[in-house]
Amino acid sequence: MSDEEKVRHALERAAAALADAEAALDACSAATRAQLAPLVQRAILALGDAKWRSEHASASTAMLYAHEAETAAVAARARVRRAR
Repeated sequence: MSDEEKVRHALERAAAALADAEAALDACSAATRAQLAPLVQRAILALGDAKWRSEHASASTAMLYAHEAETAAVAARARVRRAR
């Protein structure tokens, strides 16, 4: 698997985890949403940054940011699911 494919797969996994986190967050109470929204927002920003770097940076840098985005999205999803 090429580096570009690895980055693309990491971005896809991050996007899927983020979508799950956002859907779960929508089902939470207003107080819980207010508490957990920053985690989801961080994941959104990390994913956006990773997507940008996948187009404008070296493959190793893009992979680093894609991994960070995936980690942030998975953490947000897990935290939101525990709060429900």
